[in-house]
Amino acid sequence: WSCSFVGIPLFVYLASGWQWVVALILYYVFTDWLVSITLHHAHSHKDWEPPYWWYKLALYLSAALGHGTPLTWSAWHRYHHRTSETPDDPHSPRYDSFFWIVFCVYWHKYDLRTSPDWLKNQEVVWVSLHQGKISLAVTLLLLWLLPFTWFLAIWAFPLAMSNIGSSIGHAIIGHWGAFWNDRGGDDTLRDTLWIFPFAFSGYMHKTHHTTLGMPAGRWAITTQVLKWL
Repeated sequence: WSCSFVGIPLFVYLASGWQWVVALILYYVFTDWLVSITLHHAHSHKDWEPPYWWYKLALYLSAALGHGTPLTWSAWHRYHHRTSETPDDPHSPRYDSFFWIVFCVYWHKYDLRTSPDWLKNQEVVWVSLHQGKISLAVTLLLLWLLPFTWFLAIWAFPLAMSNIGSSIGHAIIGHWGAFWNDRGGDDTLRDTLWIFPFAFSGYMHKTHHTTLGMPAGRWAITTQVLKWL
């Protein structure tokens, strides 16, 4: 969160043109490829099998970025599906505030019993137990190695935006659905295209809960790239 509150304004103030290009590309990669397509669809729902090199890279990169690991993310997200729109839901707009959903992710409810597959993986368990140290070590190393503005562009800004962006995306999806439901809509699950810049493939919340599987549709860019590869 220090990267979010310090790194974002510093980057906006100091960055040059190419640094913006690099930072926004990495923001997309960290948010959609790492969180949505890998932690969410590959590790939590088993919708696809990543190649071994990407599985290894994503395991340590997601921990370093503060997104969690296959174990912690799936324990949180599978619990969300099991308890969706109940008082036990980790991020339900019916029971939780926008502030709680966005800024209190590390205090959300989860259940490790939902992820026995990852509990058997000793490397994943080890990374889960040491992800704070991994994140601090990588951040300090990059800060030492890179010129400060490039540290902001390559690490601090996309790290902050991918964490804040995905959390804001979850909150907007939920609260917009609740807003629609209160005005006579069908339910709190909505596909909300205009939050695409925050959540990317995650904007199709209703489609995901009703059909599961990989995101589909014109704006599911990462899924289209994955199919092409």
